[in-house]
Amino acid sequence: MKIKISIIILILFLGNFLSIGQVRIKMQKEGGVYKIPCVVNGLRLKFIFDTGASNVCISLSEATLMLENGYLDKNDIVGVGKSQIADGSIINNTQIILREININGLILKDVEAIVINELKAPLLLGLTAIEQLGKIQIDGDDIIVINAKGNNYSQAEIDEMFKQADTFLNDNMFAAAAEIYQKLYDIKQLPDYAISDLADAYRMSKNYSKALNYYLEIQHKPIGNTKEEIDFYKFSTLLSIGKCYCSLNNFKQAEIYVQKSKPFYNVDFQKYDYYSTLVEIYAGNKDCYSLKTNLYLALQYEAKAKGLSIEDIYNGKVKDDSIASSIYYFAITLFLSDCGESKAVGGLMVVAAKNGNKDAKEYCELYHLDYL
Repeated sequence: MKIKISIIILILFLGNFLSIGQVRIKMQKEGGVYKIPCVVNGLRLKFIFDTGASNVCISLSEATLMLENGYLDKNDIVGVGKSQIADGSIINNTQIILREININGLILKDVEAIVINELKAPLLLGLTAIEQLGKIQIDGDDIIVINAKGNNYSQAEIDEMFKQADTFLNDNMFAAAAEIYQKLYDIKQLPDYAISDLADAYRMSKNYSKALNYYLEIQHKPIGNTKEEIDFYKFSTLLSIGKCYCSLNNFKQAEIYVQKSKPFYNVDFQKYDYYSTLVEIYAGNKDCYSLKTNLYLALQYEAKAKGLSIEDIYNGKVKDDSIASSIYYFAITLFLSDCGESKAVGGLMVVAAKNGNKDAKEYCELYHLDYL
């Protein structure tokens, strides 16, 4: 009797042991084929599960979308080649590297893929991805990945990861914060408001493409409990999308998203952020009239946000370090954009120097401008 009990316990133990690390991936049957939802470099796509395909394949239309929106960059394109398609014909392709494919929390890195040079080619999840998953079994509509790693976190571990990420973010250690938030996102533990933190961490660490992916993901989600909170998140998200596009030199898209944020700003510091972002955009696309107009609006709202008079600022009666730094920054922006006549740049430098900015003082002394 004792032997039978021991055998039963052993079987139960082995069953639990073998299940550790297994991940089920639910396939979706569409049009007679099985598709798998994936997140490719941050973009959500559905691929046909195809063990007969040598590579991951994407169409020209998806590749163009990814390239135009920062999900791919030119460094991901590695060559050209030819492929044989289902009817036996040979067509040209472009060889690329997909830096990350997320399949139900399983992260595949640097996956070789090809772009089929046809607009409507099917998306195929081929062997270059499937082999990275490791040993798999098919169970009806499920793919079972044997001994998958990286998903077995306790709630205490997840709570500690959140705590660490928040600490890193508050201490301006943005890359470290992004790394932990990304792990939480990959194991589907990151709520929408925290996806905003993930995006902020990537943007502040200057990884603008990844930041953009996550801002775009949450742009239509009503984050917050009150109208004021929801408006705050809408404004911040849309403006941040504009900032990312601006940093990626896509000034047309940047302006579109910044303008979308305008209905949701409520207070003066948000208005300052709005107009100062437009200054960066118009500096980038050399729209000199709009640059100057928004520059002075930004200064006015920064002054109002601090309860200061713009006249006192111009007269140097405030001596506010952040105001002085902003004026100096705007002067440099005006100069570098080729939109600033020396008189306008010099005038801003004098105001910045009057309010205590050391760099502006050096500029004034170099060009013999009186700021005293």
